[in-house]
Amino acid sequence: MTAPRLAKARKNAATGGYRNATFRRGEIEPLPVAGPSVDRVGAHAVRHLAPEKGRVDRAAFRLLRPGGRSAISDGVATRPISPREWADPTRWSSCGSGAREVPAALSLLGRGGFHDFRVDLRSTGTAFGFLGDPDSHGIVSADVRATEPRGG
Repeated sequence: MTAPRLAKARKNAATGGYRNATFRRGEIEPLPVAGPSVDRVGAHAVRHLAPEKGRVDRAAFRLLRPGGRSAISDGVATRPISPREWADPTRWSSCGSGAREVPAALSLLGRGGFHDFRVDLRSTGTAFGFLGDPDSHGIVSADVRATEPRGG
């Protein structure tokens, strides 16, 4: 989150009267919060940029209280991304390489400790349109949701 976005988020929370919302600047792996201490973890279009998605999922899981939820808007692959594409820095910087296919994304969530997880693809009209034809790039927008099991 850039400094201007962080300031805007804080301003919006204050304007809306959301006194229980906090915003911290940090890297997605590791997140700068002690766990388990939060009810919700959210991110927008950042998980697929991390080379080790499993670390991201484990960091989110570590933060959540029992029954907490993770809701991430992210990119997922609709086809395998070749090693050449995966290594291309131009594709990485335009969100065109780092996404995982849905089965792999689900597997990472399960290995991260989550349960009741799912990946909902959005329509291709909202899919990373700046890349051009999503079928040729194989990356589409998705909502990735997961729940931390309740203790007990």
